[in-house]
Amino acid sequence: MLINEQMILDRSGEKPYCTFIIMYPFSFCQHFFSAFITDVQQIFQIMHFNQGREVYLGMEQDKLTLTTSQERDRKMIYIYNCYGGTHTSALAAAYHLNRLPRDRKPLKEEILNSYLFDKLTSNDHGKLIHHGKDDQGNDVFSVGRGSSKAVIPGIYGSFQLMENRGELSETVVISNTSPTVPWLMTVGGFCSRALKLTTLGRMFLVLGAQKTYKNIINLVDASIQSGHTAPAKVLLLNNTEFKP
Repeated sequence: MLINEQMILDRSGEKPYCTFIIMYPFSFCQHFFSAFITDVQQIFQIMHFNQGREVYLGMEQDKLTLTTSQERDRKMIYIYNCYGGTHTSALAAAYHLNRLPRDRKPLKEEILNSYLFDKLTSNDHGKLIHHGKDDQGNDVFSVGRGSSKAVIPGIYGSFQLMENRGELSETVVISNTSPTVPWLMTVGGFCSRALKLTTLGRMFLVLGAQKTYKNIINLVDASIQSGHTAPAKVLLLNNTEFKP
């Protein structure tokens, strides 16, 4: 017997959350697997797999499908972070909220008009900035780490404490956008924020944002997928695979 498990991400909630494909050699085995379905449902209930949501298991020909009745309503909190909290993390939030185009390079005006892009200072480091809710009703934030090594561990630890006390109902995804930063944005951010050479700095920032926009989009999509599929309720994503 071969059992193959496939995780399926479907933000619309229309497709199964995960599917088990069961192959068996003879038709008389189907009666046995019908009983097997009932046993699996009991096992998942014992393991608290559904975490308070209803779990449905059913046989359709040779397929055993697991779905959740409230998968569509599963709530998330997304926190994108970078050094300043005003460049790649701001763009990631904009892409997440569909405020920037995904099918082409963003225009200069679109980049500079993104919420809080190149507008925060070092005084804003460590502050959670709320950008809005996505089309699933999930909150999207950004935060600047600065040079502190305590900001992200502090945020992560706070949510973990809430989870341990049973006070966290959402899944929290803390996603690092710094790996997507090209050298153009590093130079531009330093010129604009540190040296106050805003015009020169933003020229480099725009070129950098246009160079790395696909990396940011891929990072956002991976962050969303991780939130839906990972078993942990508080996720810390380093995203080193999204370097330009």
